[in-house]
Amino acid sequence: MAEVRWPYWGRFTALAAVSLSLLLFFVFGFLPQRFLLELDFSESGFAYPVIRSPLPTPPIPPPAPVQRPVARGPAERFWAEYLPLVQAGADEAALGLLRAYLARQPEDMGAQLEYGRALWRLGRLDAAIGEYRRALARAGDSELKRELARLYVTAGRWAEALATYKALASAAPDDLELLREYAQTATWGARYELAVQLYARLVELDPDDASLRLEWARVLYWSDQPELAAEVLDGLPAGHAGPGFDSLRAAIVAALPPPDTATLSLLERARGLALAGDVASALAIYRLLMSEGLAADSLLLEMADVFEYRANAPDSALSYLRAYLARHPDGNEVRLRMAQRLAWSGRLAEAEADAEAILRVQPENAEAWALLGELRRWRGDRAGAVEAYQRSLDLTPDEATAAEGLAALRAQVDAELSAQGSIGPASGFEYFADSDEFSLARWRAGWTAGVPRTRGGVEVALERLEGFELTGEQDGLTAAAARAVGERWWLEGGLHTTATLGAWVPESGAQAQPIIGLVLAAPSWGGASYRFEYRREPAYRETATLEAAAAELRVDVAGLETYRPIAERWDLSARARVARFSGVGDANLRGDAALGVFFRPDARWILGFESRGLTFGDPAPRPGRRLYWDPNWSWENTLLVAWRGAPAPGWELEARTTPGLAWLDEHELDPTVVFVFGATLDARYRVGVWTLQGRAGFSQSRAGGYRVFRLELGLSRGFGG
Repeated sequence: MAEVRWPYWGRFTALAAVSLSLLLFFVFGFLPQRFLLELDFSESGFAYPVIRSPLPTPPIPPPAPVQRPVARGPAERFWAEYLPLVQAGADEAALGLLRAYLARQPEDMGAQLEYGRALWRLGRLDAAIGEYRRALARAGDSELKRELARLYVTAGRWAEALATYKALASAAPDDLELLREYAQTATWGARYELAVQLYARLVELDPDDASLRLEWARVLYWSDQPELAAEVLDGLPAGHAGPGFDSLRAAIVAALPPPDTATLSLLERARGLALAGDVASALAIYRLLMSEGLAADSLLLEMADVFEYRANAPDSALSYLRAYLARHPDGNEVRLRMAQRLAWSGRLAEAEADAEAILRVQPENAEAWALLGELRRWRGDRAGAVEAYQRSLDLTPDEATAAEGLAALRAQVDAELSAQGSIGPASGFEYFADSDEFSLARWRAGWTAGVPRTRGGVEVALERLEGFELTGEQDGLTAAAARAVGERWWLEGGLHTTATLGAWVPESGAQAQPIIGLVLAAPSWGGASYRFEYRREPAYRETATLEAAAAELRVDVAGLETYRPIAERWDLSARARVARFSGVGDANLRGDAALGVFFRPDARWILGFESRGLTFGDPAPRPGRRLYWDPNWSWENTLLVAWRGAPAPGWELEARTTPGLAWLDEHELDPTVVFVFGATLDARYRVGVWTLQGRAGFSQSRAGGYRVFRLELGLSRGFGG
């Protein structure tokens, strides 16, 4: 009976459809249907000045643990075990480890100080204060004293905090930052007379800082000195309208002795009650005034102030801002304020829409461009953020938000790019062997020059291939290869391009073959990563056969892959490749595609499932022997278990295993199911700017138990101090 074969594209389409159906069943059957993304805007730079009642500040956060360089020995082993526990949030376990280490090494100052910081992070403030005091008894460092002062503030121990700040200030009487902390602490501790003196000194040292004058006026207002507070505000530049200025001025005016012929109006009483902290009474008066229709537009904004700054009710504040904009749709100053409030609340899409609406009618609004830059940076659109920041700075060169955001973004990009790739000399060795008696040994050396965003280099290699000749006899082949590589990161790291050009030159008598490559990669585009690759090279590295090298077979490979988060801790991958083998007989196409879903239970583990289909257009050419493995189709389904970690300082390890099953239809064999398995271990050791890395891998697949062993070693130099 004649064999019935499906057309090439029919087989490929059937495999892709079955794989996709299985994957979608897995995704919709087992993934969580709802998830929330938590956003952290700690770097935003937004802060809303508030005329607060003199209450203690929220606790100052403790310093993060910092590993200092230590000599190799017990301390190094301790930090290598301690820091991952802290990063994983296992604070109690970390504290126990730290306590046990100090029992053995009581003289380690760095560990003792970290013990105090760890207690601080856990909220055990009295115990933390005791540890800081013991550390200070051994080394009276000013920065350590300053941390202790902040710890006193967190604990509300104002007398001790102020005494510590006083000692520090006496040693550095002109330190503006220190004096400002001292003044704020005096304010929170209700030592207004001291705070007034300190702010007077601060304004004397920096008379151009309007924010210092505003803080000074607030303290005078809280200390029942409205006349002096009014004089301080009068010293501000004409037309000054900084955040909180109008509200503070209104409060001071309300507190001044009224003329004999007048009494405070209801509006003035509402403002005073709001500033005194009686929010409910203030809002009651505001609503009464609104019902009477008196200056309704300005009252809407004042009520938004009360809800936002005094009642901590941002949604209500947004409602009144929207009510104002409904009456004044061209009120772009209020719209900008609403966009900032939305951004602070984590509602980025709405904030960005409002910022863009402002810029459509006010393209010269530098503050709106700066806000748009911040919003784009937070959602990962680095190129768009740079464009917005630059527009803001072109309009207003001293726009602080844009300048700080642009500098932070570029520093972040340079740091990320410096950690990728290599610079200077590099060398390596590769070895590949399989159960079909083919092996490849390759020695390479190269040099790369450039800066983090643009690099270029050259590489030379010597290769030795061994296997079966076209006649069926075992033989070997020696070849040399050389290539030039250039790479460039564009769009603030959003696009990476790599171009390769070279030649593979076998031993005398054989024809040299070109090596051409192009890679386009977008690490984060629309929330996903993409990578496109094209290569033209000798086919033996794809086929793993000496027959392909002896027959001078070439291959063109084009591939596209993407990696996308689909839920918290869940990721989806998809990849597809087409290879065209040419140079011997008719060209042959190979197509393969894979879909995978992965779950990350924590920072160390990855669990996943991948389904992959592969098929050829035609059988492999046979100029004596078949040139490569060419099944009619292969459908492989594997599980993934991977672990990565840093077991010791300088070391990084990653291990992965991929057991599974494959359904095969190979030439001259009946369709069958085979067990497939792969295991890989990657190791990396960093010493200064140098990295030594290695990879060992084993895999088994195909009918008959085909096995492969790989080994790679490399030494490279990276950017660094």
